[in-house]
Amino acid sequence: MAVTRRGVVHASFTHNAGSAKAVVAAKAGYRVLLHGLALTAASAVNATIEDSAGVNLSELIQFTASNLHFTLVPTGEPWLITPDGTGLSILLSGIVVTSGFVIYEQESIDN
Repeated sequence: MAVTRRGVVHASFTHNAGSAKAVVAAKAGYRVLLHGLALTAASAVNATIEDSAGVNLSELIQFTASNLHFTLVPTGEPWLITPDGTGLSILLSGIVVTSGFVIYEQESIDN
């Protein structure tokens, strides 16, 4: 079995719709390894981390008036891994400006 990694990437994003925002594009034969994430919301909203097929990868992240920040600090191991051929998206429950960045790798496994 051969594993091919494309290297660690940092990407920032801004999102302001009550829909899913593609943060890492899907690439055929690759999966996304999420190593770090920081999100900041302008006001109360719920967010979920999904793969690009719309499958939830995280529990509900609730931003409230007293807590508008969420962070997954890199630990050396990925927090989440998407299925092969899917990307990574952030789904918001409402129209609230949300911005942040991700630290990730894309990996291909040849069996």
